Amino acid sequence: MTINSKGLFFTDLLAAEPADAFAVNFRRTVSRELLKRCGELELTPGKLAKKANIPLSTLNNVLNGISINPGVLTLLSVCEGLELRLDDVVHTAFEEAQQAANQTKAQTTGGDLQ
Repeated sequence: MTINSKGLFFTDLLAAEPADAFAVNFRRTVSRELLKRCGELELTPGKLAKKANIPLSTLNNVLNGISINPGVLTLLSVCEGLELRLDDVVHTAFEEAQQAANQTKAQTTGGDLQ
């Protein structure tokens, strides 16, 4: 399991309260990366669900950001179906969420934190 620089398991970020902007950005980025890869491989959700061996409804919930905590095995299956490494997706999502959090802080404090 991957631990980010804050010492949290990435599933903690996926399951965080909606008010936590960092976690929301993290989930959005995970969904966006998965959808982007679907497009690159020209995979429909139905084909990906079969390839990943998960229910289509579960996959749709992950891809649409509805599932707050899809679980490591589900994400791993989706990533394998998309020929992605789960840790790469998580790393990208963490970096983008961190950047968004820094921008939000800079806007609220009136300074530039970068």
